[in-house]
Amino acid sequence: MANSYLFPDNARTQATVKGDYQNQPLEFYGTPPPPPMPVELPPSPPSPHFDIPSRRPPPYALGAPARSSNSRYPSVALPQSPHSSHTSYSAIDLDRRHINIGIDFGTTYSGVSWAISGTHYNDVNTVDNWPNGDHHVKVPTEITYDKGVVQWGYSIPPDAERLSWFKLLLAENKLPPKVRESKQLQSTKKLLQKLNKTEVDVTSDYLQRLWLCALEDIRRQIPNSIDGMPFRIILSVPAKWPKEARDKMHSAAQKAGLLSRQGGGLETKLEFVGEPEAAAIAAFFEGNVRHNIKVGDIVVICDAGGGTVDIVTYEVDQVEPSINLGECIGGDMDLCGSIFLDEGFVKHIEGLIGKEKVSKLPKETYRRLVKAWDQSIKCQFDNDTPEIATPIPHEVAKAIKSPLLRFKKGNGSKHLTGDTMRFSSDVIKSIFDPVLERILLLVNTQRNGTMKDKQRKPRAILLVGGLGSNKFLYQRLQAEFPAGDTDVIQPRGAKTWASICRGAAIKGMTYDDFIDQPFPVVTSYISKAHYGMMIKEPFDSSKHAQEDRRICPVRHMDVVLDQMRWYVKKGVDVSRIDPVSLSWELTQPENLPRSSFTIKIFESEANTAPTRKTNEVHECATITFPVRWNSLEVRDGGEGQRYKYVHFDVKMTILGLGKLDFATYVDGRRVAQKDVKVKLGGG
Repeated sequence: MANSYLFPDNARTQATVKGDYQNQPLEFYGTPPPPPMPVELPPSPPSPHFDIPSRRPPPYALGAPARSSNSRYPSVALPQSPHSSHTSYSAIDLDRRHINIGIDFGTTYSGVSWAISGTHYNDVNTVDNWPNGDHHVKVPTEITYDKGVVQWGYSIPPDAERLSWFKLLLAENKLPPKVRESKQLQSTKKLLQKLNKTEVDVTSDYLQRLWLCALEDIRRQIPNSIDGMPFRIILSVPAKWPKEARDKMHSAAQKAGLLSRQGGGLETKLEFVGEPEAAAIAAFFEGNVRHNIKVGDIVVICDAGGGTVDIVTYEVDQVEPSINLGECIGGDMDLCGSIFLDEGFVKHIEGLIGKEKVSKLPKETYRRLVKAWDQSIKCQFDNDTPEIATPIPHEVAKAIKSPLLRFKKGNGSKHLTGDTMRFSSDVIKSIFDPVLERILLLVNTQRNGTMKDKQRKPRAILLVGGLGSNKFLYQRLQAEFPAGDTDVIQPRGAKTWASICRGAAIKGMTYDDFIDQPFPVVTSYISKAHYGMMIKEPFDSSKHAQEDRRICPVRHMDVVLDQMRWYVKKGVDVSRIDPVSLSWELTQPENLPRSSFTIKIFESEANTAPTRKTNEVHECATITFPVRWNSLEVRDGGEGQRYKYVHFDVKMTILGLGKLDFATYVDGRRVAQKDVKVKLGGG
């Protein structure tokens, strides 16, 4: 194709120009002179008193980066921008370690782990000194406000009116009706109204206390170092967590003071990671699935927690020196976590004594009832259990023995001996089945997707999370996937319960790429939308409508506006190793000098990528880049006008969950960069 030209800023055309044409580039196919040699980077600052190990190249420099066949420049490893949240270390920060703090903000329990980048040991520390917590690795995601006194976690008095499940309210608009209408969520919403607080306010209050407790733990272990290192916080989110909910979490974290450092000028970065990705990183790092794994193996990660069950499938792309994983089947999520088993149990009790009777139980009685189920039945039940007997609150036992209720509801008292009630395996299975069936549906959907796309079965299914440690869930999955078909792995121990926050902390260290820390890395994700630029292109009667035809006044060539050029399309792998680079040009009348140009990035969730701007295409970012006006090439245009030309490349690189980097290069030098929040990966 011949060289192409654009509308100038003050162009007068022979047809009415529709849309924003000023910043719409045209893909460049010409062969300009070779770019000048890159300028030398400024020398690094003097190193602090401690030594730093060597650094390996960033993940996208490990292989030959992909580029458009039209790109004018050879592909190079992207330098890290000092403004990028993915920056390993900027030019002024090369010799400084980070403290990576992984936060698992869960529906029912939360946890925090931390690790230091660049150290010669691979310790990941998990906070277990929660107030009144008896060294548990997680703390209840509950908070109460009583006469101005805020209490949280294990410190809440038994009879206090507590807020729980408030994490789900961050995504309330995306919740199914049955969850929005659930008793616990309705109770939390009423209490929020009574307290005149929003879900962001409560999340902020809770995160603040979680954070201060974590900082105290870190300071106790490294008192002389914590104030000399920047923080990187990695906050986990469920798979398919809405962007609006993620933005609310960011606001809550900022309001809670997580992003503020007192003195020293040290920065704090906030990243997000999908919960199943964090679980996968922890599992491969801890060795739960690393044994006998080989390139090409497919592993399903099922993170069954308190509120959500998140699932994603990875393919092993590399084993040595570090595990590299590629998202094989896009992450999914369902609200079928442990709290829905609890609700099933409460409904069973309502069937025995009536919904009204249950609703009038004192708060402490209700909590003891659910605790009896949680500790004596839910955690202990398996296929070999004929029945389980457990004490229940006296008020509930008395109600079950009531002659009137026995007449209305049936004789539940025959299962009672004093205040101890026997629950048969059939009753317990009837509570488990509706929830486990939804988990099995998630797993089978991933398995079937693997069979369709990869023509082979997953090598293993890894169960993590609180509900992921359940005996009966493990047995149901084993029955669904017989031995020799797909291995079902259920790691044990405290590390497993804390796998999300541990994996989040490890994820933080992968940003720094120290050569002696070969952590597992997810190197590719599946895009959940199309991302690209709105451009001009030469008119082609075989694909363009006549009504879109316009005359370019630069050379009087026919063009069309508002066409889409996608860097990545929905459902396609986006690799950290292979950036995508395309070349473009813009023009400007010589008599209207300017020091910068602006381009726009667009997204679309349409199933088929739109070829032009429609109501399914939305702007998501703008990038302004500087130019040296006097050095731009000048050419004669139409109507005696002379035009300046700027040729530039825009290179797209993945930064991780929900974030792409678009960098602009002029003459081989990066002149602008923008991190764009996107629907990418498990997030």
